[in-house]
Amino acid sequence: MIFTIFIALDQKREKKIPVLVACWIGAAYFFTSSTSFANPAVTFARGWSDTFAGIAPKSIAPFIAAQLIGALLGFALTQSLSSKGKSKK
Repeated sequence: MIFTIFIALDQKREKKIPVLVACWIGAAYFFTSSTSFANPAVTFARGWSDTFAGIAPKSIAPFIAAQLIGALLGFALTQSLSSKGKSKK
C-alpha cells in the first residue's frame, strides 16, 4: 500500500490515491487469508477479538513486525523507482 501511494504521488496522481487505497484494501480483504491487517492498530485489536478474522494474542508482535518490515521495504522500493529517488543519485 505504501508503494501504491508513493508511486501515485511521484506520478502526480494525488487525486487517485483514495481509489487506489480502496482497491488495495478491497483486494487484500477478499483475496488474502488475513483479510488485510494493513494497520498495526487493527492488528492489535484483532488479537483481542473472537471473530473469524481474529488472530491469537501471541501472534500480534510477529504480525506488527512484519507490517513494519513491509512498510520499510515498500518505502525503499518506492525510493529506488521514483523520479525523486533517481535524481538524488
